[in-house]
Amino acid sequence: REAASANDLNEIIEQAERKAAARLAVLASKNNSLQHDVGVMQVQLAVARVTHMAITREISELDGQLGILRRVYESTRAELAGVEATAEKLRANVEKMQRQAMRDEMAKQHLGNVVSAQKRSIESLR
Repeated sequence: REAASANDLNEIIEQAERKAAARLAVLASKNNSLQHDVGVMQVQLAVARVTHMAITREISELDGQLGILRRVYESTRAELAGVEATAEKLRANVEKMQRQAMRDEMAKQHLGNVVSAQKRSIESLR
């Protein structure tokens, strides 16, 4: 009876050892899988860091270009304001010259009429 009992205990111990070995093998496999996943994630993190640095550098460059464009825009806007002011002065001068030309034409016509009247007057005196 004791021998059977010892055999039963040995069988139970062997089953427990097999189960423990199987469980250990499963855990070792899961550990390997997790280590692989961690490795993949570390590579992805490294790629993300490099990408972040490149994007940050690109943003910095674009920010610098934007600053230049703003200065060019402000300078161009100031130049345009000056050109518009000059154009307005030129328009005013052209209008003055046109009015003066009309007065000169009227004066010329008046002088022409006066000269014609004096010619007629001279002719009539002859």
